[in-house]
Amino acid sequence: MLVNNFGGVDLRVDRDLAHTDVVDWEKNILANINSVFIPSKAVIPAMVKNGGGSIVNISSLSSLSAEMSSISYGTAKNAINHMTRQIAIQYASYGIRCNAVLPGMIATDAVKKNLNQEFIDNFLSTQPIKRMGEPEDIANAVSFLASDLAGFITGVCLPVTGGMNIATARYFFDADKVQF
Repeated sequence: MLVNNFGGVDLRVDRDLAHTDVVDWEKNILANINSVFIPSKAVIPAMVKNGGGSIVNISSLSSLSAEMSSISYGTAKNAINHMTRQIAIQYASYGIRCNAVLPGMIATDAVKKNLNQEFIDNFLSTQPIKRMGEPEDIANAVSFLASDLAGFITGVCLPVTGGMNIATARYFFDADKVQF
């Protein structure tokens, strides 16, 4: 089993297209994409030799929706989703499954340290389940996808977002205050 878990975004340099430096773009894209490509490339020959295995990549909810900033992060995570499907189809006949987990807002130490309470409160007001995810929520999804219980699942990009991936623009409006 291989779990590729790397990610990070520095919103001071990963902004919109016009305000993101090419060097920062390349650095962010390569760091995120290579965090899946290089370990997967290293382990797949052994998995083929041993008759199979499971790869779980950690992507992001940012791969599913456009944002006002962090152009390289979302783009790189979307590339990881595609690479997940590529690996799944290319190596399924060798007994290798490849899936991805797409976390939403997770209460990691970094999130708690870097986001102010006003931002968190605004986020939670639009979150269908009304809480941030916990690291254990991601670990549970990874454990399932890596296990034999998911033996017939490959090429899946599983959002673990508390419903943020299904919320529509209408969901974000207060129906009592907005007329449609």
